[in-house]
Amino acid sequence: VDLILDGSPGNNSESSSPIVKQCLNRNNLPDWLALILLIARCGKNCCHLVTKILLSHSSSHDNSFAPPTLLRLYTYFPLMTNLGDAKLRSILLKAVGSYAKMWLNWRCPLDDQIEEKIINLISATPSVPKQRALSDLSKKHP
Repeated sequence: VDLILDGSPGNNSESSSPIVKQCLNRNNLPDWLALILLIARCGKNCCHLVTKILLSHSSSHDNSFAPPTLLRLYTYFPLMTNLGDAKLRSILLKAVGSYAKMWLNWRCPLDDQIEEKIINLISATPSVPKQRALSDLSKKHP
C-alpha cells in the first residue's frame, strides 16, 4: 500500500485538484485507488491496515487525496472500518462536508438495509423493535 501511495499522483508538486476529482468520480477510478480498494476488500485486517497507512500519509505528506480516499473506503466497507479512531472520524466528517454532492452518488452496502428498515417501519404498524433497529443502525453508521 505504501508503494501504491508513494507512486500516486498526489505526491507530485502539481495541483492535486484533478487527483481529488478522480478520487470522487463514481466510475473510472484511477488504478492506484482500485488497487487500494481491492486490498481493503480482502478482510477487516486489510481494511484496517489500509486505513492506518492512509492516515499516516495524510499527516506526513501533503496528500489531498487521503480524505476522499478514506471516505470512499468507509462508504464501500462501513462494517470493516474502525470508527474508534478520532483522527479518522475527524477526516471523514471534513470529507463529507467538502464532498457531499459527489459522495451521495456512491453506493454503500448499508443503503439497502436502511431503505428496507424504513419501508418496513412506514408500511407496517410502527413497533418499538423496528424503530430501535433503525435507530441502532443509524447510531453505528451516521
